[in-house]
Amino acid sequence: MTLKERITEDMKTAMRSGEKDRLAVIRLLQAAIKQREVDERIVLDDAQVTSVLEKMIKQRKESIVQFEAGKRPELAAKEQAEIQKASKESLEKFYKKKPEIEGQVKAAPGYAVFRTYGLSFVVGGSGGGGVARDVQAKKDTYMKMAQASAGLQAGAGEKDLLIIFKSKAAYDNFVQKGWEFGGAGSISAGVGGKTAGGGSGAQEISDATTYTLTRNGLDVGGAMQGTKFWKDKDLN
Repeated sequence: MTLKERITEDMKTAMRSGEKDRLAVIRLLQAAIKQREVDERIVLDDAQVTSVLEKMIKQRKESIVQFEAGKRPELAAKEQAEIQKASKESLEKFYKKKPEIEGQVKAAPGYAVFRTYGLSFVVGGSGGGGVARDVQAKKDTYMKMAQASAGLQAGAGEKDLLIIFKSKAAYDNFVQKGWEFGGAGSISAGVGGKTAGGGSGAQEISDATTYTLTRNGLDVGGAMQGTKFWKDKDLN
């Protein structure tokens, strides 16, 4: 199956499952591919489709840089609202898939919700944003996540991640220092050179339960290899 065929199949899947955000991005990608074929009067092969993907990724990254450099309050507020909306939608999906999760969330000292979608057709990884909620203080902290991977991820699609913390200390550590998982799934508490010592990273992950929801279903304690979480300095 060619890359174009895989993208078409992903579009059909998104249509059937009602994933509007994912469908919009796939259609945007298909439009870019079609435009190049029309402009150059050719049919793109896999390598050429990949170059279109890479160009779109570059444009998105440049937009993010401009956004972060500008730090315009109205854009930040809009981004916060979008994250809040996506987080609520993600929670509802988790509750629908496994109703007892709602009780776990309400009883926890804190939790974090993330969604990765949009340009998940990337070379070398995917990323997303989310929000961490201090239940007692009713305070939100906006977070970022990134996951490294090898190869072209066409078809990775949308993924929702829920982390339910079992202790306030684990939640505070996650928000203040971030988490970073190695290639084998081992965790370090802290990012940016601030790795926690004394095995505290292992303790932190034992004080949290993770749920991952994809189009393939719900995964408890899903693979976190190569995943990094850190506080969004522009939205907090």
